[in-house]
Amino acid sequence: MDLKKFFSELKRRNVYKVAITYAITSWLLAQIIALAADTFGAPDWVTKIVFVVLVIGFPIALILAWAFEMSPQGMIRTSSSTAQVNPYQVNKKKSFASNLIIGILAVALIGQFAYNKYSVKTPLLVTNIEKTIAVLPFINLSNDPNQEYFSDGMMEEILKHLVKIKKLKVTSRTSSMQFKMSAKSLKEIGNELGVRYLLEGSVRKYEDEVRISTQLIEVESDMNLWSKSYDRKLVDIFSIQSDIAKNVAAELSMVLSPREIEQIDKRGTENLEAYNFYLKGRHFFHQRTQGSEKLKKCVEYFEKSLSLDPSYAIAYAGLADALMQLAWREWDFDPLNASERITKAKDYVRKALEIDPNLAEAQAVLGFITCFFDWQWEEGGKILEKAIELSPNYSTAHQYYSEYLSVTRQTDAARVEINKAIELNPFSMQLHFLSSVYYYNQQKFGEALIEVLKVKELDNNFSLYWNLFYIYWEQGKEEKAIQQLKHLWSVDSYLVEHIKFLDDIYSKNGMNGVIKWWMSFEENRNPNGPHYIAMNYGAIGENELALEYLERAFELGGPNLPSMKNNRMFASIQSNPRFISMLEQMGLVEEK
Repeated sequence: MDLKKFFSELKRRNVYKVAITYAITSWLLAQIIALAADTFGAPDWVTKIVFVVLVIGFPIALILAWAFEMSPQGMIRTSSSTAQVNPYQVNKKKSFASNLIIGILAVALIGQFAYNKYSVKTPLLVTNIEKTIAVLPFINLSNDPNQEYFSDGMMEEILKHLVKIKKLKVTSRTSSMQFKMSAKSLKEIGNELGVRYLLEGSVRKYEDEVRISTQLIEVESDMNLWSKSYDRKLVDIFSIQSDIAKNVAAELSMVLSPREIEQIDKRGTENLEAYNFYLKGRHFFHQRTQGSEKLKKCVEYFEKSLSLDPSYAIAYAGLADALMQLAWREWDFDPLNASERITKAKDYVRKALEIDPNLAEAQAVLGFITCFFDWQWEEGGKILEKAIELSPNYSTAHQYYSEYLSVTRQTDAARVEINKAIELNPFSMQLHFLSSVYYYNQQKFGEALIEVLKVKELDNNFSLYWNLFYIYWEQGKEEKAIQQLKHLWSVDSYLVEHIKFLDDIYSKNGMNGVIKWWMSFEENRNPNGPHYIAMNYGAIGENELALEYLERAFELGGPNLPSMKNNRMFASIQSNPRFISMLEQMGLVEEK
């Protein structure tokens, strides 16, 4: 094949010209469509479809350029006799309009490139980078520590408004609260949170008046992009929150869709007293790691809020979430009371969705209950998917969905979701703990250890000795494992007196002997429930005892049981008919 002749023929048939024109036109068209999609809030798949169509069209355009050409009589086949005398051919008179179009497109392409590269960046940089923001805890300037819940509540409410902006990635409250009263610079905080922008502010509340001051900071340059102070009556608090969210979007060059504006302007209640009780409920909900009493206080305030406004959807969702958290903690010890709490939680979350079907918080709670308490996996999974669709920035929805995916052995998808949750809430102990469990079950013990140590770094009071014991054991670091077991026993008044015998038991009977000896104490008092004992027996291959205690746990039911399907500690009994029978009753056996 004569390549020189072939390339000459490509030039004669204007294939090069068509390729250049198509590429430039497609690039400009893609820019226009991307801008239009962002302006009107179109879903991401619209721009993806356009891109695919443009890519597919490129070879088609080249084939047509090879087979046909323009003439004064219109489109003709290149191989026809008419083409031989076509005045538009190469080396003959060319179409002025054709060359003009190519020239205009080239100038447009070069012009946009130069504009993006050399134009002033301060206001335009925002349009070209990922839009990530964290809302820092607002400072309480009320000279009353009892108003701390109100300033924290303002921060959380504004964050919830920003979460409704689809194109904006918002860091979760839990992570932002790590920097309350921090001495670190804003640049250090922004870098640790992995965001480009920070919104900080202060609140002064006195009787029926409030002063809220806010400012938006660009982290890298430490530049104040926008600031504003509001001196209003307390009744204007809802409009202040909406106004702040809209101003942030405007400063980040984000065009809000009509739906986003509607969601930002939506008010859960017009009753200020109900709203005040709701904020107090949220205040105690965020202290739930300190014990069940905080959750019970939270329930009390949510109930007071709803007694004043029975149409307050988010308060119903919060109440359902608190009751679900209490039920989870109580199930192994008081399953009857826990079951009653779940029944109430389902009633409340359904009321929330009757009032507002698009409330992501309510969808997430309902989805989790449907999966882990009702064992309706397919239905619950779809509800959790809807929660994520409604609020892609809601880390809890990604967490719950990851747990569903893990239990149903969609391991890779579970990893994707837990990573998304951590990205949105990087300082959450619960998320890093779950991540370590997923790694452990996949026998990725190094990664599991990193995540557990991250939890310990976030809160040294978070008891992780049991997890570290098993990770070190799996890694063959038995001396470290025994040390963690000693730590675990040292905080248990029942076991602390037996620590002195631990080394001797280990030297005589090995790790399996240690766990059998340990479980002999647990069987007599059973403080952590039969599921806990079953896991320990499963880990050392005591299959009959593991199945016996697992069946006792199954009789109690509850949300902890489904994890048995994907739990590495039960690897030795997962093919046992008794184990499979329990999975079948939970709807966790795949159809053959």
